[in-house]
Amino acid sequence: MNMEDADHRIENTAAGCTMTGVLRLATPGAYERIFNPIHDAMIACKTTYVVDIRGLNFMNSSGITALSRLVLAARKLDLPLRILGAESIAWQRKTITSLRRLHTLLTVDIQDTPAS
Repeated sequence: MNMEDADHRIENTAAGCTMTGVLRLATPGAYERIFNPIHDAMIACKTTYVVDIRGLNFMNSSGITALSRLVLAARKLDLPLRILGAESIAWQRKTITSLRRLHTLLTVDIQDTPAS
């Protein structure tokens, strides 16, 4: 399932999702429209689920909270989760690595180049 807005694009498959653009919704609850289909795909996933945010230039604190809840949902499902981030995007470099504390099966991969 794909979602597109003027500011962002979300591509969701059975094995993972890719987020690009800018996400600045008002509350963590407002992110449910985006994260519920991702959560549903995680439930059906039989291997490591990959969340690629290398092309996500900005995510506000409400979005980071929603992403944290997604990590906690993966922990509850005992599902390995991998988050791909970009070294060149400061909020990803600073914030995403701290999510490791939430789930022992979370791999955070901060790469030198953002997704194209």
